[in-house]
Amino acid sequence: MVPGRTMGWIMKKVLLATSAILTAGLMAAPVSAEVVNGTGVQLKISGYMDFHAGLVDEEQDSGADRDYEFYSQARINFDVSNKSDTGITYGGRVRFNNISAGNGFAINRAYIYVGTESLGRLTLGDDLSFDNTVTPFYNATTTIGGAADGLFGNFLLNDAGTIDTGAYAVAATMIKYETPDLGGFKGHVQFIPNTRSTGRDIRRTNSRTITSTSQFNTTVDPVTGAVTVTPATSTQNDVHNRIDLGATYDFAVGDFKVSTLAAYATADDDVAGDDLRKYQLAGSVGFGNATLSAEWFTYRPGLGGTEIDNQYQFAALYGLGALTLGANYVGVDLENAGDDYDQAYGVVAEYAVAPGLIVQGDLTRFDYESNDNDGYAVVLSTRVSF
Repeated sequence: MVPGRTMGWIMKKVLLATSAILTAGLMAAPVSAEVVNGTGVQLKISGYMDFHAGLVDEEQDSGADRDYEFYSQARINFDVSNKSDTGITYGGRVRFNNISAGNGFAINRAYIYVGTESLGRLTLGDDLSFDNTVTPFYNATTTIGGAADGLFGNFLLNDAGTIDTGAYAVAATMIKYETPDLGGFKGHVQFIPNTRSTGRDIRRTNSRTITSTSQFNTTVDPVTGAVTVTPATSTQNDVHNRIDLGATYDFAVGDFKVSTLAAYATADDDVAGDDLRKYQLAGSVGFGNATLSAEWFTYRPGLGGTEIDNQYQFAALYGLGALTLGANYVGVDLENAGDDYDQAYGVVAEYAVAPGLIVQGDLTRFDYESNDNDGYAVVLSTRVSF
């Protein structure tokens, strides 16, 4: 034994070295999965953190003190899954979305699912309607998105708000069913009692009272002169009993891939008698590193909202190793007093710097007749995914 090195000293060094090895091993191991409670159910944690810097030149910028701004957000997904010995696949997801400093977060996914290869899959809870989650157009974008997909609109003072590349999908508490794969075809059906109802918001009415946080009513007692200030309230009506039907088809041979979607949605409007209606077609064709996609839909939101006669959107992507180049176009033909046409188009470049680290730049030209606003927007983005 080295003089001065007692057994206690040696044991201390061994424990320190062992701890270091275990710590390094844990840090090197994937943290996205673990077995929960010994049941065999897997828990996976994933998400991302975004930073965006925007530079805007818009016609309607009265009140702006500068042409640039930053914003950041994050998302965390908790996914559980398992497959029984009898072939039943089940699990669920909870998503913390729009996480940002000073603004808290929103939980916009909280659902469970169960299914088999022969019977299909049933989803119960808070999820996004299938007209968005399975559309080939939405899935044929860069990782972060960008250009004319609406990301630039976050930096506009006067965004028309008419462009929605998500095809006006709805996030609510729903029952959703997907048939088993039948030679590349799948059927989809879902039911939503109230399109604004989520989680524990149990309402059997089609309207709600909204309490304002910025507008107040002031009353003065004519006898005592006492002043009472109360928040202003308003009534918000909802469409209800939304039913969506759709079908998808996917085909692939080698590097050639085709995906299509046809969907229909309807919901009741008891206020204006203007029931929600939506018809949607989408498709994408991919060969090697290139993907072309297109989508069309017509949408009547109900409740007297502005009807979209037609929305057309086209996108092209091409991958060059770590670099992805893209271009897209969105045009919205509105059914309003002026029969306005809003459009945006742009280009985007995304580069994978390292596993989980992406940088992106996009340039968008927008022209909104509905609010007489047009201009350009440049957005530089960075994402770390895990």
